[in-house]
Amino acid sequence: KGKLTGKSVQTVKTIRSEADGSVIAALEMTNQDKKGKEISSGSYEVACVDNTLVMKVSEIMAPNMKSSLNNMEIDITGDDFRLPSNLKKGQELPNTHTQIKAGTNGISIITMAIDHTNRIVEDIEKITTEAGTFECVKFSYDVAMNMLISKNYHVTTWYNEDAGLVRQETYNKKGQLETKTELTGYAKGK
Repeated sequence: KGKLTGKSVQTVKTIRSEADGSVIAALEMTNQDKKGKEISSGSYEVACVDNTLVMKVSEIMAPNMKSSLNNMEIDITGDDFRLPSNLKKGQELPNTHTQIKAGTNGISIITMAIDHTNRIVEDIEKITTEAGTFECVKFSYDVAMNMLISKNYHVTTWYNEDAGLVRQETYNKKGQLETKTELTGYAKGK
């Protein structure tokens, strides 16, 4: 409904080059509710390997999962999220599968599977937000979440090479907008 429900602040803390030519960035993330109160925080790493952005889904999801599942043991496994450079309209991106198990004392209580399929580059577009105007790769994909019940979504994302995620819109199976994430501030590093 266009109302702020929360905020995520991500800060690149360090960037290092590895002997194999890859570049690793360490990030800190803080999630806040609509009033600015911190609800979770954590850190994770992303890599640039052979001109491809590689994010380990287990590292990115862990801070949010830990805050929502309180004192449970969490095991997140699955495919890395990969976003090659030099994307072209119509290019297909690899599907990903993630499995999340939560439990206690070695006994799994909750198992969730998340599949990202039909990932395709739709276009190159300029997007303007509070943070400025960015040239973005627009891509979309389908998400299937299976736990006790199944939920399916269609997601459209606009991604800028320097700023990262600029806008993301999530639609339910009826095509209605459910959530929108948008970049509201961006400070380019040195």
